Amino acid sequence: MAGSTWSAAWVHTGSVQPVDGEELAMVVIRAVTDWESAPQLRLHRVSLSTHKQVMDPDVGGWELIRQIEPADRGGDHRDELPQTTQLYSGYPNPFNPATTLSFDLHEPGPVRLSIYDTLGRRIATLIDNRLDAGRHKLTWDAAHMASGMYLVRLETGHTAQTRQVMLLK
Repeated sequence: MAGSTWSAAWVHTGSVQPVDGEELAMVVIRAVTDWESAPQLRLHRVSLSTHKQVMDPDVGGWELIRQIEPADRGGDHRDELPQTTQLYSGYPNPFNPATTLSFDLHEPGPVRLSIYDTLGRRIATLIDNRLDAGRHKLTWDAAHMASGMYLVRLETGHTAQTRQVMLLK
């Protein structure tokens, strides 16, 4: 899908050579996917560049923790803007290890999508930036989390909504 905007976040699960705090580093992640057979980004190549060196950390040491699909995926519905802001239930729910979270924004603005445990502690922030109006989807991979109930909270400039999801391992 040429021209689509993708967003994803990975964490490194192993050790990486430390970079001097005064040094500017750039991490380049290249990911590939085939939406027809597997609707999830796969890490293809990672490189870490500083002014002293270029490293290629092992691709196997990275774990996908969130993925946001392009809003225009699956047809040309870009002119159909939602009339309300709405957080939908995760799908599948219950899930193991990942669930797709989707929400509609009726206007552009700041958005925070967070995951809380049942004690009310925020355990992850999946989105914390400005988004355009429209339908948004992302995948939360909770493979590193314990089984149980989690709360998904969407906060915008005008509303806050919460839904429950259940991780069963």
